[in-house]
Amino acid sequence: MCIHEEFADNEKLTKAFALCKKRVEDEGGRIISVVDTEARVAYKSPGHAKTGYKNSIITDEDSEIIPSYEVTPFNVNDDRLLPKLVTKVEEEFALKPKEVSADKGYATTEIRAYLYDKDITSNIDFYTISEKEKETYTCSDCQFQDNGNTLICPNGVVVDGFKLSSNALNRVYKVSSEYCRQCPKRNECLGKKEKVYLGTSKSFVAKARFDAILKDQERVKTEAFQEAKKRRFKIERRFAAGVTNHMMRRTRFIGLEATTKHVALSNIAVNLIRVINLLEKSKDTYALSS
Repeated sequence: MCIHEEFADNEKLTKAFALCKKRVEDEGGRIISVVDTEARVAYKSPGHAKTGYKNSIITDEDSEIIPSYEVTPFNVNDDRLLPKLVTKVEEEFALKPKEVSADKGYATTEIRAYLYDKDITSNIDFYTISEKEKETYTCSDCQFQDNGNTLICPNGVVVDGFKLSSNALNRVYKVSSEYCRQCPKRNECLGKKEKVYLGTSKSFVAKARFDAILKDQERVKTEAFQEAKKRRFKIERRFAAGVTNHMMRRTRFIGLEATTKHVALSNIAVNLIRVINLLEKSKDTYALSS
């Protein structure tokens, strides 16, 4: 990173460039805004970068009221915010959700385990892996019993128990080489290699909190999950109201603190209008029933 020779003699530009260069180096080379140094860059889609902040909200499904929100730089992952939002609602309103619906941006093992441990039903779908992307059999091709303690491989071999990986983040189910040696699905399971050694065996690796994943895998098969998925548009409707009517498309301020105030006022406006609409609706219902 160097200044163009045409501007090298300009003292003000040279100082400004030096400040920008130092800031970029302090941030480890990440792309930042030299105007708003707290804003961050993230990609909504490949090649489509945006700089700014993120307004993450939690919404009551019935009333569509926003009880809590969290404003962060744009590059903060969604899954880091869900526990904060649930905790804030519990602490501020003494309310604990029975179910949580979210998009696949929250589909991490950590989030599933968090909801599992708090006895909250998860309505979060799974990413699908195409057959072209899969090179060998994985845990998704296996069956599990006894709350994930027993694995049945694609050829029907039962593996009782597992070992935790060295970092304790994964479960490792190891199939004996005795079975793998005679398995008709050997090449599909071990990979498309020119030579697969007879002593080679298959190890299936799953997340340590696979108990939470199994619970959610069963959940997505239910009709209740499909109904919850259909109702998820309500949270998007709150975002749309903020963007369309309350200047939430772009921040009007510089810095995280000022932007948080902007978001707070916008969310309050969204809630006030929603409350008025609910009250008007209840009046109409009362008038019809009287």
